[in-house]
Amino acid sequence: MKKALSTIFLLLICLFSFSVSFAENIDLTSTSTWESSTWIINEIKNSELTNIWSWILENSYTYYYGQGCSYCANLDKYFKWVWAYDKLNIVKKEVYFDDKNRQEMMDEWKRLWLSESDIWVPFFIVNESWVETPIIGDGPIIEKLKPILWEVPENKNKTIIFTILIVLAIIIPVFLIKLSNKN
Repeated sequence: MKKALSTIFLLLICLFSFSVSFAENIDLTSTSTWESSTWIINEIKNSELTNIWSWILENSYTYYYGQGCSYCANLDKYFKWVWAYDKLNIVKKEVYFDDKNRQEMMDEWKRLWLSESDIWVPFFIVNESWVETPIIGDGPIIEKLKPILWEVPENKNKTIIFTILIVLAIIIPVFLIKLSNKN
């Protein structure tokens, strides 16, 4: 009976551990994980990683957002998920409550020949080798940056929990088997 219980316990721990590791790999964007993985592999084959990092280093990014904007919150969640703020050194400027930043965004909007009737956030300016590209909306910004921000950061807390569960899944059944052998 104890062997059966330890085996069931081991199977439950393994299933739970698999579900935790599987959940870590779920893509937060609308594109499926498998499509993204295939695209990433093809991109790596077609270019060298050094070209990607040199592209990152020679570009600048300005991100205008509004506190309370759901699209900005979605974009912010994505940026944190792929560590975009650390990788790209994005200059982030709030425009709903900061008059100076709002005026700066309006000036940039005019300078880039965008229609004033369509002003909204998130508004992102990418400076690629001295060519500025304005991007409006969370979806288009994510799609533009996806080729260089495809890496998914490893969640160390989940990895530690996963490791502990694996160790427990091994130790507890062994202990129960040894205990049953003594009796």
